[in-house]
Amino acid sequence: MDLFTIAGGGGTSTGGDWSLTCTIGQADAGPALTGSSFSLEPGFWTIQPAGPPPCPADIAAPFGILDLNDINVFVGGFLTGDPVSDIAEPFGVLDLNDINVFVSSFLAGCP
Repeated sequence: MDLFTIAGGGGTSTGGDWSLTCTIGQADAGPALTGSSFSLEPGFWTIQPAGPPPCPADIAAPFGILDLNDINVFVGGFLTGDPVSDIAEPFGVLDLNDINVFVSSFLAGCP
């Protein structure tokens, strides 16, 4: 990812395969940037309350709503080998477990 900001300070947080480099006094507030199952909220940091893990079936915008977009993204990802559909163990393999988790969580209407 390219970095575009005017600010200073901050640091880097890492976990697993991911790292995030942030700044202090970040003044680039704007609309959310979304793609696949990720969302970036530009602007000032906030503390997010702890809660249940995200719904495995909620993989497409608008997030928080289970709809045809989630089904289309899951099926399209599954057919093309996109990791967005890899929502069940064993991770790194698209198989019947991913389909079962998606269908059951979608039908349950995750919170």
